[in-house]
Amino acid sequence: MKTTSVTIIKSVRRFGAGLAGLALVAFAALGSAQTAHAEAAGHVNTQTAELEAILTAVHDVTSYNGNPQTAIEHLATWYELWAEDATLVVNGGTPIVGREAIIKFFAANPLFKANFVGLTPSFRTKISVNGDTAEVYLECIFLKEDLTVGPQRSLSGTARKVDGKWLFWRMANNPAQPLFPPVSP
Repeated sequence: MKTTSVTIIKSVRRFGAGLAGLALVAFAALGSAQTAHAEAAGHVNTQTAELEAILTAVHDVTSYNGNPQTAIEHLATWYELWAEDATLVVNGGTPIVGREAIIKFFAANPLFKANFVGLTPSFRTKISVNGDTAEVYLECIFLKEDLTVGPQRSLSGTARKVDGKWLFWRMANNPAQPLFPPVSP
């Protein structure tokens, strides 16, 4: 009986050690899976942060352009945010094709001749990364120097990663949806 008890105890210990080893392997695998998931999520978060930066730049370059030198500097920055083969459709009109044509359009636009301040309701900004492209949407509510509301516009479409940098590619510029939609009775 004594031999049987010792054998059982040894078997239980081996089983316990084996179970502990198995748990350790499973725990290590879970840690690797979590690390891989975090790295993948980090990649998405990095991509989203890079896209948020170009969306934020829209407000920077469309604000405070009453000074002609500032407007020139902002147009140069704006130029860097567009893919060379980009298109822009304004108010559903004829597409403006190519970065040069898009910059010429904006250079003639009142946004680059006035001291508007571009603001955005952040809860309405959208980014959806799909590999090397992303669907983006932002709204700009422009305030005039007297703090009255000026133009309210949206910029939406597809951004594309070119040589490691996110750029606007297939975009539309339309009136923004009202912040306070009409209330139904």
